[in-house]
Amino acid sequence: MEKATRTAKKKRVIALAAERHLNKNIFPVMSVKGKEIGYPFTKTYKDRKMRCTAGKFGPKNMMIMDILGTAMIHGIMNLGNDEPISFTARIPTEDNMKIKHYSHAFISHKILSYVTYYLREYRDGCIPSYLYEENSLPDSVDRTYGRIKRAQSFTVTDSFLKEQLPFLRRYSSKELCELFTSTGECAIEMVYPIRYFDGKKYQNYLFNNIRYPTTFYRLLNVKAFKTSKDGHVLSREYEFMFDTFLGYYFVQNCISCYTDLIPDKFYSLSDYAQLLYRLMILPYYGKVKIPLTLEDIRYCLDFKTKDTYMVRKVVRRLLEELEAHHFISEPKEINPYGYYMYTFVRSTWKERVGTTETDSDTDLV
Repeated sequence: MEKATRTAKKKRVIALAAERHLNKNIFPVMSVKGKEIGYPFTKTYKDRKMRCTAGKFGPKNMMIMDILGTAMIHGIMNLGNDEPISFTARIPTEDNMKIKHYSHAFISHKILSYVTYYLREYRDGCIPSYLYEENSLPDSVDRTYGRIKRAQSFTVTDSFLKEQLPFLRRYSSKELCELFTSTGECAIEMVYPIRYFDGKKYQNYLFNNIRYPTTFYRLLNVKAFKTSKDGHVLSREYEFMFDTFLGYYFVQNCISCYTDLIPDKFYSLSDYAQLLYRLMILPYYGKVKIPLTLEDIRYCLDFKTKDTYMVRKVVRRLLEELEAHHFISEPKEINPYGYYMYTFVRSTWKERVGTTETDSDTDLV
């Protein structure tokens, strides 16, 4: 009886992988209170630089990138199996030997240098590969690797994703279609380091596509997968191709497992709580108290108001929300140098998912 009770208390937590370089270098591009976004949307912060020339990239679009990146990781780990990928499978770390192999196999320093140098020649924003016979990367660039490896593609139905990721059930097929479409249409220029294993250790290659906007993927095909008797589309099938510069390198970073884990409950948080955690807490800090300045938060989250009192009020509310859901603890507002700062302790994975989580399959870090 006691064993049965313990089993009943277990809760399956689904973890998604959030690509760290994307979270470190992206800014939200959002329409606030119905106002139009001014293009080009440009942001520079320390060594982070981004320009958006079309589309939007808010919390829900970032959620889509988490889903697709996680699918890429599970797809690599599932190679050779006939079974479909499972989002409940263990997400490996970059120390996994299979991850090191594929990180090393897909790219090299010579290929990265060549492609970056000739970036301006590929004006369609797509990376040269076997798919482009007239402007494909020559074998002579790196005779060990040959040409750059084929871009990854991914075909999936939204009904399969809803089955695997229950938090997506709050969205209709039409709403998911709009999210997949809008995320794939967002054209971005940014500083975006590329993670790869050089055979001995992981390296970060400092890539940027400033002045050469590209999307994160191309949506090659969308078609009805299941319809009702009256012709209403209940589920759609999507074919994604990651052959754009940012898309190819996004997949490279994901299959190198340069990622942070996010529990599925994260996507029920408010938009700005998600942004604060994703962009300013998750990819940087261990379990230590780190001060963030009010101005850093205001700028990175693109708050429009200049009213300091109102911004402080919003930030305190966001930190309280993150604390209530166990993503941080001990949030405090301090003013030691004449300007407002915020300290907190970032929660561990087990603290984030809750004390009832005891299943070893979900204890991933």
